[in-house]
Amino acid sequence: MKTLHLSLLSLVLLLANAGCAAETSTADPDATSPASADTNEDDSSASADVTSDGPSGDPDGSPEQDSATPEDAEVTLDVDPGSDTATPEEEPVDAGPVDEPDDDASSEEQSGWPKNPFKDDIPDPGWDSIPGIGTVMPNFQAIDQYGNVVELYDFAGQGVPVVIDVGTWFCEPCKALASYLSEGDPSPFYEDNDEDGKVDFAWWNESYEVVYDLVDSGQLIWITVLYSLGDPVTAEDVFLWHEEWPNPHIPVLADTSLQLQEYLGVSAMPRIDVLNEDMIFEIFETGGPTKGMKYVSALP
Repeated sequence: MKTLHLSLLSLVLLLANAGCAAETSTADPDATSPASADTNEDDSSASADVTSDGPSGDPDGSPEQDSATPEDAEVTLDVDPGSDTATPEEEPVDAGPVDEPDDDASSEEQSGWPKNPFKDDIPDPGWDSIPGIGTVMPNFQAIDQYGNVVELYDFAGQGVPVVIDVGTWFCEPCKALASYLSEGDPSPFYEDNDEDGKVDFAWWNESYEVVYDLVDSGQLIWITVLYSLGDPVTAEDVFLWHEEWPNPHIPVLADTSLQLQEYLGVSAMPRIDVLNEDMIFEIFETGGPTKGMKYVSALP
């Protein structure tokens, strides 16, 4: 009896094992293992971290650009959005304002005219005053051959006389005088001599030939002023005069409004008046250049 009991128990165990094997063989062939499922879930999360632009794709909740990479993100942070050429290695440098050439300063340096710091102390009588020997000349201001505005009173206080030489482009004696003052050669006064050998310009004298040296050495300040009763004299006119007969010591000024011509009552040219260093007339002569030339050529 005991033996039969054991046989029946063995049979039950055998049938039970057979049933487990059958369940295993009939399981779903598409089923995945827990390890495989975990791997797929991790891949999906990694893809979301790169492509997602919302909080759900980033564990920190911060949005990302679709095409951004860690390397790109670092470069973007370092680039100055206001500069197309900035790089992480090279920041834009502000060089500051660029110094532009100062044309006025350059031309003033080229002219070399004196600057009188005490010119405001000269009692300017104004253009309504009456000129004559012993009176003060008004502070004439005009454009010179370099395009600068020049003040007559800047030439005061230099310890030497100042000649005011007024002329025009159509005045042949004026041009002969300009040629002489340019080169120190008096031949323009003798080029068209008559057969008797007399000089064409009766006012010229050989004793005047010292004037060039006086101007060149700084013992005499010579200022040429051009005017015209027709078309007003311009900056170009005085520039061309200087180009034709250059002398770096002689300002050539444009009396555009005829202010000086009317004040002096110029009728005969070249008109030569002489001022002392205080801008007081030493020579005021309406009849031509003779008195003025005699005065300056006799200077010690």
